Amino acid sequence: MPLVAESLAFHGLLSRAGVLAANDCRIVQGRLYMGSAAQAHPLLRLMDGARLGGGPLLRARLLDRLLGLESAERDSCTVLQRLTHELDREPLSEWGDDDLRALLRLQPRSGFREELIAAPPAGLLAQLCAPALFTRLAGMVSRWAGEPAETAGALTSGMHGMVDVECASALWDLADEARRIPKLMQLLSEPPPRMARLERLSKAHAFHSGLKAVLNRFGHRGQGESELMRPRWREHPEALLCVIASYLQLPPESSPHVAEWRQHWEREAALARVRRTLRLRPLRRLAFEQTLRIAQRSILAAPNVQFEAAGLYARLRGAALELGARLARSGGLERSEDVFFLSLDELEQDAAPPRERVAERRAQHARDTEAGPAQAADADPQPLELRGIPASPGLARGRVFILRDSPAGGGLPPGAVLVVPHADPAWTPLFAVAAALVVENGGPASPALMITRELGIPTVVDVVGATGRLHPAETVEVDGSTGTVSRLEGLGAGSGEAA
Repeated sequence: MPLVAESLAFHGLLSRAGVLAANDCRIVQGRLYMGSAAQAHPLLRLMDGARLGGGPLLRARLLDRLLGLESAERDSCTVLQRLTHELDREPLSEWGDDDLRALLRLQPRSGFREELIAAPPAGLLAQLCAPALFTRLAGMVSRWAGEPAETAGALTSGMHGMVDVECASALWDLADEARRIPKLMQLLSEPPPRMARLERLSKAHAFHSGLKAVLNRFGHRGQGESELMRPRWREHPEALLCVIASYLQLPPESSPHVAEWRQHWEREAALARVRRTLRLRPLRRLAFEQTLRIAQRSILAAPNVQFEAAGLYARLRGAALELGARLARSGGLERSEDVFFLSLDELEQDAAPPRERVAERRAQHARDTEAGPAQAADADPQPLELRGIPASPGLARGRVFILRDSPAGGGLPPGAVLVVPHADPAWTPLFAVAAALVVENGGPASPALMITRELGIPTVVDVVGATGRLHPAETVEVDGSTGTVSRLEGLGAGSGEAA
C-alpha cells in the first residue's frame, strides 16, 4: 500500500494526508483491511461522484490522466517489463544474500523503487475509475439514447487487446491441438498429475511447444499472484492442463476467439444505434464519446497492467525462495517455503530464525485460510434468491460448481455456474467454460472480471456468502443484468443451459 500511495502522491493525485490515510490498514485474521480514513480520501470519493471541497484542481488533473490513459498504460507496462527483464540478467542463484534482501525491498539498485513510483499509475486509476465511468455511461445511453442500461456492457466489450482473453485463446488453441491426438485426449481426461506422462507421450511435439510458449508468456501468473507465497503456473503447470481438459468438452462456438468477435460486432451495432440517436445533439454526442473512450480504455488498462506487475511479483517470489533454500541448507529453516512466514527484518538478522516461530505462523495461516473472511448471517438457510451487483449482462442457468482453490482433475464441467469467493486472475481462463459466474467478494471493476464482459458471460458480484449458501450441483439462474441469483426448485436438467 505505501508504494501505491507514494506513486499517487508523486503524480499529484494524493496529498501527504492522503498518503497517511492510505497507510491506515490492518491485518485481521491474515487479511488486509483498509481503514475508513483511506476509503474517505478525496480521490476515492471522487470515483463515487461525491462533492469535493476545493477539488477543481484535482478533478482537472484526474481528467487529464484519464484522457491520456492509453499512453499511461503503455508507459506503465513498459517500465514494469523493463525492470522485470533487468532482474533476469543473471540467475538469482548467483545473487548475494544482501542483494536478494534488497530486491525484496524493491531496492536491488539505486533508483529502482523510484522508477516504480514514477511509472504512471494507469492500472490503479483504471480500476478506481471503472465503476464511476461505467455507471455514467449506462446513464447516458439510458437517458439520452433510450437504450437499456446493459448496453453500456456491450459498448465496453469486444475491444481486443485484453491479455486475459489472449491467454484463454492460447489455451483453446492447445485444446484444438490435443483433439488431433487420441492418446493426448485420453491423458487429459485422466486425473492428475499428468505432466510426467505428457512429457513421455510421442506425437505431441506441437502440443509441447505450444504449452512451453504459453508458460513463457503467462507462466508468471498463478492463483493469488499478489501473494509471494503462492506458486505460479510455471512451477505447477497442472492447473493449465485442467483448463485445457475443460475446453475439450466444449463445442467450437464456445471458443474465446468466437466469443470475442461476437462481442465486437455487438459493440459495433450498439455504438451505431447510440450515435444515430445522438447525431443531432452534438454536445451530448461529445460527452458520450469522451466517456466511452475513457471507459473502454480503463477496461483494458486495469488487467493489462496487473499482468505486467505479476511478472515482477514472480521475481520477488524467486528471490524469497532462493533465500529460503539457503536457510534450509544451513539448517535455519526446515524447507525453503518457510521463508514466507518471516518478515524482512527477521531475514536481515544474523541469528537463524526460530523454527518454532515459523511453525506457529504456518499453523495460524492455515487456521485463517480455513476460516475465510467474515460473512453476513442469514436467518433463512435456503434463500430462494441471492442478490449482488450486476457485472456482466445476460441470463443463464446451470448447476453450481464452487471453486475455492485451483481446479483439480478434469477441471470445470462445461456450462456450470461457477461460484468463487473472489475473482482471481489465475481463474480467468476457466470463465470461458462457465455458463455464468457468481463472485462472493469484490466489485464489478475487478480486473479479473473484465474478461466476462469480453466473452459475454453473465456475472454477478458481491453476493454475500455465495460459496456457503449455494450448494454444489444445485440448479440456479443467474441474471447478470439485475444482479440476482435464483434457485430453480424442481429444475435439475443439464450441467448448464442458456436461458
